[in-house]
Amino acid sequence: MPAVEEHLDSLNDDSGIDLDLKNPYVAALLGWIVPGMGHFYQGRTAKAITIFVAVTTLFISGYQMGGGKVVYCSFTSEDFRWQFVGQFFLGSAAVPAVIQNRSLRSQQEQGSTVSLLWSGFLAPPTSTRELNDWNHDYHSFFQMGTLYTLVAGLLNLFAIYDAYGGPGVWHDPVQRRKRLAAAAESAGEEAS
Repeated sequence: MPAVEEHLDSLNDDSGIDLDLKNPYVAALLGWIVPGMGHFYQGRTAKAITIFVAVTTLFISGYQMGGGKVVYCSFTSEDFRWQFVGQFFLGSAAVPAVIQNRSLRSQQEQGSTVSLLWSGFLAPPTSTRELNDWNHDYHSFFQMGTLYTLVAGLLNLFAIYDAYGGPGVWHDPVQRRKRLAAAAESAGEEAS
C-alpha cells in the first residue's frame, strides 16, 4: 500500500509548476529595492516588467499629483505619517525619506538651523504650518497622491511576497476531487 499512498500524495501536490525561485531571500530583497527586480532575478521576466510598470506608474502618478510632497517619513505627535508604513515597501524610493527624517529630527533635537538634504527631496514638513500649506496648496490631490503612493507600496508588498514564495495556484475543488477519486480507484484496482 505504500505505493498507493505515494501516488495520492503526488496528486495532492497538483500545482503543476516547476519553478526555480533561486534564493527567495535575495529575490524578496531585490523586489523591495526595485519593484519587479526579484522576479527578474528568478527569470520571470514578463511578470517583472508588469510589476515594475504597474508599481512605478502608480507611484509616479501619486507623487506628481501631490506635488512631490506626499512621500515622507514622520512619526511625531503633530504629524504621525502612518501612510509611510505602506510607502516603505517601495524600497529605494522610500529610503531617502527615512534618511531625511533622521537628519531633520537630529537637527531639531540639537536646536541647530534646519538644513534639508538633496534640496528637500522626500523631506518631512519642518513645521505643522508647512504641512497645512501643502494640504491647502494641493487640495484633495495631496490626499489622492498619498493614497496612490500607499497603494503602490502595498502592491509591491504583494510582489515581494510572490518573489519570496512563488506564485499562488488556483485549484478547482470539483476537478481535484474527481482526479483523487479516479486515482484512488485505479490504485485500488492495481493493488488487487
